[in-house]
Amino acid sequence: MRATRALASAERYDFHRGGPLVLGTISQRLELLERIARLLEDRDREVGPAGLVDLARLVDDTPPVRDYGLPARERNERIATILAELGDDE
Repeated sequence: MRATRALASAERYDFHRGGPLVLGTISQRLELLERIARLLEDRDREVGPAGLVDLARLVDDTPPVRDYGLPARERNERIATILAELGDDE
């Protein structure tokens, strides 16, 4: 949970300095990460173990240098898949 919030903060404030970015893509990513954090904070919900493994990999990955266009959309799709694996039903 803390690692997910730390990743969201880094996405917001650190990763995109000096490079081109598409704010809609970043906004979508931040919302996905926020949903993951809320899901993990809900002690009454069980989360899928595969999602936890994939989330740990995401948090440990080095962020891309160029995060726009297709690579940015693919990163968002990866995060959305993790959210689904965790059991999000929004």
